[in-house]
Amino acid sequence: MGNMTKTKTRSFRLAISGLFLCLCLVGCSSSVSQESLKSSKVVHGARPVAERQGGNSGLVSNGKESVEKSSPKPTRLSLRFDPPQPVTGDTLRAVVDFGKGGEPTDSSLVVRWTVNGKELEQTGETLEHDLVYGDFVTATAELMGTGNQPRRVSASVVVGNAPPVVSVLDETLKEGEFSATVDIRDPEGDPVIVDLSEGPEGMFWNDEMKAIQWRPAPSQRGVFHVKLEAKDPAGNAGAYSFDVTVTEPEGGAPSREGTRP
Repeated sequence: MGNMTKTKTRSFRLAISGLFLCLCLVGCSSSVSQESLKSSKVVHGARPVAERQGGNSGLVSNGKESVEKSSPKPTRLSLRFDPPQPVTGDTLRAVVDFGKGGEPTDSSLVVRWTVNGKELEQTGETLEHDLVYGDFVTATAELMGTGNQPRRVSASVVVGNAPPVVSVLDETLKEGEFSATVDIRDPEGDPVIVDLSEGPEGMFWNDEMKAIQWRPAPSQRGVFHVKLEAKDPAGNAGAYSFDVTVTEPEGGAPSREGTRP
């Protein structure tokens, strides 16, 4: 499975003990062709074939249309998922494409859902179900027209593992030391490994306090990039990045200004 990274954005300014800190947190169907079909003939499209995709979604099958009755100008159906590779907690939609002609005016579309082999009572293009890692989801779109047999297209996807979510809850400045309290959550509840992969000398991750801490030295001036990463057992990573700018304070008095998203 490939790694996945999510970032946040945040900005504020600090000055501590004769040093002025300005933090800019920058998160960091196929379709079935018909050739001169007779009205009494029934043609079935290829069944969906699962194939391995990249990333964390596991098995994905492309929608294949099954045609139960010929028509003078059949509508070509295809179905895809949004997002194409869902993970735990995502909201999944089935997007049906009717081809160049668009959706026929004399027809109605129904989308049915199956999760882990169980057909759900709900219908509609948006799945109203809490997705978790490993769920096998199938959507079947059925186009029904007046006087015609319904036309169907299906697609399936396996829900992938979501990366940890990293966010800063609070920033404090006390006696010349900067501290940022961090919240780290894994959607599957897996244990995570936290790493301060980038930061100025003297900055460290306090695992007991769940905080980034730093006391700048008098010689430390300029812009310092900071990046905190959290990885789950599947190798997925969530990250929080920001820049710290250290300058001389104005007026000689410590101050703090900030904006939050």
